[in-house]
Amino acid sequence: VMPSQKTVSAQNFAGENEPHGVVINYYIKNQVKGGVKIIITKGKAVINEIKGSNIAGLNSVEWGMTKRKKRSKEEIKEWEQEQIILAEDEEFFDYYDTVDYYGEADEEVDKWGRSLRTRVHQPPGLTEKEYKYFRVEPGEYTITLEAGGNVLMRKSVILKDQWFEK
Repeated sequence: VMPSQKTVSAQNFAGENEPHGVVINYYIKNQVKGGVKIIITKGKAVINEIKGSNIAGLNSVEWGMTKRKKRSKEEIKEWEQEQIILAEDEEFFDYYDTVDYYGEADEEVDKWGRSLRTRVHQPPGLTEKEYKYFRVEPGEYTITLEAGGNVLMRKSVILKDQWFEK
């Protein structure tokens, strides 16, 4: 039986989605003391830092193609008040409202680069107290991994989406 053209493709979908960011895989032979730090730079400017696992074996972190900016004291106070309100809100499952939304370049996004404007109920923890996040522009970035006194560097290129008109 052939499905009709009216069939919704997202129903009963059981596959995996592609990651929304740059996946950084790394192998640690023996557990290292201290943490693993992943530093993302654009030229000489540090634009983001991610903590990774220091456990032996294959590890993975995802960079949501974001840059971070330190919050002001006033913004931290606003963030703290917002977290209190969010924690008191009734839980709401909003699966269909969390579709990707690509806003302006200076629009704050969550830690993973997803818009904050697509959620009916924003659970606490999508944003951080000390930093706010924004999407990066297409270009070349350097990813540096520091673990147990070792430093590894690789380039990552983010391409412009030729089909996305803004």
